[in-house]
Amino acid sequence: MSNSIAESTTIKATADKVRSTILDVEAYPTWQKEMLQVKIVDKDALGRPATVKFDISAMGQKASYTLVYSYPDEATIETHLTEGDAIVKQDQTYGITPVADGVELNYQLDMAVKWTVPDFMLKAIINKGIKGTLTGIKSRSES
Repeated sequence: MSNSIAESTTIKATADKVRSTILDVEAYPTWQKEMLQVKIVDKDALGRPATVKFDISAMGQKASYTLVYSYPDEATIETHLTEGDAIVKQDQTYGITPVADGVELNYQLDMAVKWTVPDFMLKAIINKGIKGTLTGIKSRSES
């Protein structure tokens, strides 16, 4: 079963700073406690992450997965799962929209796992991940 949830936050920083924070994937373990290790497998022609391998630990379980990154336009970063040992779907979209006092960051996560998890529990896991990601990006971008 797959669940898609979206949230947003206003960040008092430039769009470039927010984008840079999102793309600094190797720093994720310093501000996302679930991240054990992040490795950029390859980059695109502009030096941005293209394929990234993540090792995580959440709810007593360890997992590894690989995401490919795409950049449909200046304001959007997308990722899609290509490989995972416990996660079978993880698609993310970051939308960065300039507003009067910074940017509005819209984050959508669509996720599914291999094991049977009640829908309410998976939604709770996804919500926790979204809130932690938005809080971390906001904090790092505003500092």
